[in-house]
Amino acid sequence: MFSNKREFHIHTLGGDTLLVEVEEHHGAIIFTIGGKRLDIEVDSAYDLSDALIEVANGVGSHVVEA
Repeated sequence: MFSNKREFHIHTLGGDTLLVEVEEHHGAIIFTIGGKRLDIEVDSAYDLSDALIEVANGVGSHVVEA
């Protein structure tokens, strides 16, 4: 059986590691982070992805090196 599920871990500023799971199911995107599941529309998944990339790209300009 084909599975398009992707899994990875993210790290919080507090030192926690959370499992992230993303998969497609019947035309919707199932996004689970730290056990919290969200079933979202494909357009919303694109909006979320775009927002994460835009904000992450701007982080370097605000980080002060010690």
